[in-house]
Amino acid sequence: MGVPLPPPDDYPHCLRCQLHRRIWTSSVGELLRHFDGSGGTSSGGGLGAVFVKPLDRRKRFTGFVVAQPDDLASHGLTRRAERLLCASAVRWLTEWRVYVAEGEVLACCNYAGDPALQVEATVVQEGVAARSAAPGCPAGYALDYGVLDPGDAPRA
Repeated sequence: MGVPLPPPDDYPHCLRCQLHRRIWTSSVGELLRHFDGSGGTSSGGGLGAVFVKPLDRRKRFTGFVVAQPDDLASHGLTRRAERLLCASAVRWLTEWRVYVAEGEVLACCNYAGDPALQVEATVVQEGVAARSAAPGCPAGYALDYGVLDPGDAPRA
């Protein structure tokens, strides 16, 4: 059809308050420096495990948790300049995908973890409202929600 794909927007700015973790950009080289003790990540040191996914190239690889330098190479990430989208690693008890069209939830489907654990409907509705009202929001999209392990849940 000749329509270009929009750039990836994996963590929309309008939903940052719902993420309950730090999000930043980095590179394979910066993460390697972080893990060898010399710092170097874009948002500073002191990080534990880091969830990474491709920054610029959609689905170049499936996101995964990096707990040690060898984790990058074992997933084929050896090019130090490879740009990454990073998030503080958390433990999910359950994960749900919410399908939305024209600002209305069409379905909420469990895709990992305990399906008996439900996400809070008010949190989902707030996220859908914020995303749907954001400039440039597509007519149809999906949002992923989950229930965090209590040790990773935000503190009041």
